[in-house]
Amino acid sequence: MANKTVCIEREYGSNGKNVAQWLAKTLSLECYDKKDLWRIAEENHLLKEIPEDENEHDLAAQREAILYLSDRASCVFVGTSAASVLQGRPRNLNVFIKADLETKIQWAMANEKLDRAQAEERIAQMGEQRVEIRKNHSTTEDGDPVEFDLTVSTSKFGMEGAVEIIKKCLSRM
Repeated sequence: MANKTVCIEREYGSNGKNVAQWLAKTLSLECYDKKDLWRIAEENHLLKEIPEDENEHDLAAQREAILYLSDRASCVFVGTSAASVLQGRPRNLNVFIKADLETKIQWAMANEKLDRAQAEERIAQMGEQRVEIRKNHSTTEDGDPVEFDLTVSTSKFGMEGAVEIIKKCLSRM
C-alpha cells in the first residue's frame, strides 16, 4: 500500500503546527518541519549537486528530504515546501490551517507574551512573510500554484476538531 502524506501550511497564530504534531501523534506518524528536512538531507547525503545560492540550496535540501521521507513511510509535513513537491500524488493531502483574527491575537498574546498592539503587528508581519514565501516557493514543478485540498479553521473547530476533520479525509483516500 502506498504511503499517505499530509502537508500542512498555516497562518501564524492558527495553531497549525500543533495541529500537525497532534495529527501525527494520533496516527503514530512522524511530523517534519524545515529544520528536520535540512538535517535529514545532510545525514543521508541527499544533495548530489550543491547549489551556490543559499536559498536554492535550502529548497533543494528540503525537496530531496521530502521525496526521501514520503517514499519511505506515511508522514506529516508542516510549514515546508512539501505541498508543492508532493502536489498531484494520489495519497497526498494538502491542508491549510487558518483562524480568525481574534483567535490569532489571543494566541500571540498568550504564546509570544505580547500585548494586543504588538500581537496585531506581529500577525500582520508574519502574514506578509508567509504570503511572500507561498508566492515564491509554493509552486509545482510546472509553475502552477499549490492547491489545497482542505482548509480548516481552528477558530471554528479547535485543534481537536481540525485533527478529526483531517483524519476523516485521510480515511477516504
